Amino acid sequence: MARSELKGASYFAGTVAFIGASFFSAENLHFPTSSHENINPYRQELSSSGVWGFAHNGADIPELLPYNLETRAKSIEADVLWENGRLDIGHNLGFPSQTTGFWNERTTNYFDSAIKAITDSGKDVHFDIKFNTKPDSQAAISMRQVIAQIRKDRTITISGKNWELVNSIRAARENSIGLFSVQKNKDFVKLFSFLEKNNLQGDIGVSIKEDMVDEELVEQLKEKGLLVVVWGVDSPKRAVELVRLGVAGITTDNPAILNALGNR
Repeated sequence: MARSELKGASYFAGTVAFIGASFFSAENLHFPTSSHENINPYRQELSSSGVWGFAHNGADIPELLPYNLETRAKSIEADVLWENGRLDIGHNLGFPSQTTGFWNERTTNYFDSAIKAITDSGKDVHFDIKFNTKPDSQAAISMRQVIAQIRKDRTITISGKNWELVNSIRAARENSIGLFSVQKNKDFVKLFSFLEKNNLQGDIGVSIKEDMVDEELVEQLKEKGLLVVVWGVDSPKRAVELVRLGVAGITTDNPAILNALGNR
C-alpha cells in the first residue's frame, strides 16, 4: 500500500490555534531558497500528477516545522544525526510553544517531540539518515526502534548514503520505503550491484538531486522497479518537467509546489 501511495501519490492540544494563526500561513510564506517563478501556469498539472510532495527542512528559518505543517506536504523531512549518544535532528526546525513562541533548545526529547508533532499533524515522515554507522550500531538500533513505534497509519520513508544502513532500518517496519541516495551517475552501477547482491525489491527507490535527472535515467530506474524521488526542486517549471518524466516524489523548500502537489 505504501508503494502505491507514493506512486500515486494529542501533542498539539493548546497549540493548534497558535500554529494555524495567519502569522504562520504557508499560503503567503516565501522561503529564502524558493524560486520566484509564478506557480499558476503549473498548478493544475502538479495538482493532478499524484506525485508525493516532501517538505524539505533546509531553509534557514527557525520556524520551519510549523510552516511546513501548514502546507499540503504529504511528508516532512527530518535529517537524523547521532549526537552524544542519542538521535537528534540536523536542521533547527523550530517548535511551537505557548509561552515563548518557539523553543529551539537541544533537549533530550527534542527528536521525539518533533517526530510526534509531524505524525500527529496527519503527515508522513521522511528520515534522511546522516550518521554513518554499521547496522548493528546503537544509532541504528535506536532508529529502528523509533520507526517501529510510529503509528501504523503513517508512511515512513528512509534515505541515506549508507545503503546497507538504510536497508537495515527499513526492515524494522513493514511497508516502510527505502530510498538509496546516489550522489554521482557512476555510482548507479554500484547501487544496482548492491540491490542484486541483497536481492532487494518492493518498496525501494533512489533519492537523487534534480540536476542528475533526465528521461533516460528515470526510464532505466523505473525498469528496475525503483521509485525515483528528486530533491533540490524549487522551480515550479522544473517540478512539472520532473512530473512529466515520471518521478514518484519531489522534495522542495517551495511551499507553493507543496501545496500544488497536495491539492488532489
